[in-house]
Amino acid sequence: MVKNSEVFQRSSERKPLFSLFFWLVIGFAGSTHLVTLADQDFLLPALNTDAQKCFLLEEILACETALILTDDLQRKAGEVQNYSCQTLALGLGSDLILTRLEGGRGEEAFEILREVNMTCRNL
Repeated sequence: MVKNSEVFQRSSERKPLFSLFFWLVIGFAGSTHLVTLADQDFLLPALNTDAQKCFLLEEILACETALILTDDLQRKAGEVQNYSCQTLALGLGSDLILTRLEGGRGEEAFEILREVNMTCRNL
């Protein structure tokens, strides 16, 4: 039998994830203006800047912006059927979320950022 305190504890453990999900939905809903910028030479330099700030300084806004730009990049890669770029962009998005939640993966996160730059530069 589950006690009330256990139910409360489980629901309180989910609260940070719900909060993150809520802010991601809000962030992605407000990112439609970035899709047009993704067609320019803006996307990778802006993604690099924000991802590095996220990984090095754990700046919340930089992590959120980099995640939005990563989503734009993976969508664009999917449209042109560059699945290597799309897969790497999804992995980078995971690293950004992990950094935001628990401090990241260190050098491994920078390695995937380098791979994204090499694989996605000709979109």
